[in-house]
Amino acid sequence: MICRTKLGRGFEMTLIRRIGKDRKGVTMMEYALIAALVAVAAVTILSTLGTTISTVFSKVNAKMAYEAAPPATSDHPIV
Repeated sequence: MICRTKLGRGFEMTLIRRIGKDRKGVTMMEYALIAALVAVAAVTILSTLGTTISTVFSKVNAKMAYEAAPPATSDHPIV
């Protein structure tokens, strides 16, 4: 919808009123803010979870390596 008033003293107020009545832009902005919030939350959670999972896998890997080749003792000599 084009504002048909002449550019002049009342143009700014007419434009502000027209934008204030248009709800499509507000709804789109709300969805954009929600999407940004979800993205930030997902990155935060996944980075924390990724560090935790990495630590668990490192411990499992170390335990498996130890079980596969135990250190040499008098009971288990290396051949």
